[in-house]
Order: sequence, then structure tokens, then C-alpha cells
Amino acid sequence: MEKKDVEKLAHLSRLTLSPDEIEARRKEISDIVGFIETLNEAGDFDESDVIESAGVRNVMQADENPHESGLYTKDLLKLAPDSKDDFVKVKKIL
Repeated sequence: MEKKDVEKLAHLSRLTLSPDEIEARRKEISDIVGFIETLNEAGDFDESDVIESAGVRNVMQADENPHESGLYTKDLLKLAPDSKDDFVKVKKIL
């Protein structure tokens, strides 16, 4: 990646970079692109082989006695500090 490409990316990202930072980012981006190319060269592989060889498996317990949907909604909403239309109201977080 060339210096002008990093400068353009910085401008589009509204970042102000010093000449030293531009050079450092250029090297980092080149390394990242190289890593991605290496991954692409590895090609597609079946990850299930890796999971099986690692002994990892998903074990879930059956829900033998599920309750009726909405059965406890009113009781749970009574415990909430504030609610509206069967929903718990919370502060807006941005």
C-alpha cells in the first residue's frame, strides 16, 4: 500500500495523521492485506474436521416441561422499575 492510499483513507476517516503515523499505518495495512491473502490461498476447508478432532461438540438439554408463553409476563413486569405495553422501559443509550 502506498503513502497516498493511507492519506486518502485517513482523510475519508476524518483522521489527522503525522508522517510517522502514516508510515506506521502503511506497514500495518500491508501486513493485514498480506495475512488476508495468505488465508485466501489456504482455500476452503471443512471446519467440521477441526471441530471433531478437537473433541468439541454442542450438548443441549431437551426442554421437557416448557411453560406457556406469556404465562409469567405480568408477574415479571411488576418487578421492573418501569414498563409499557408488556415491555420493560429502559433509558435510551447511545
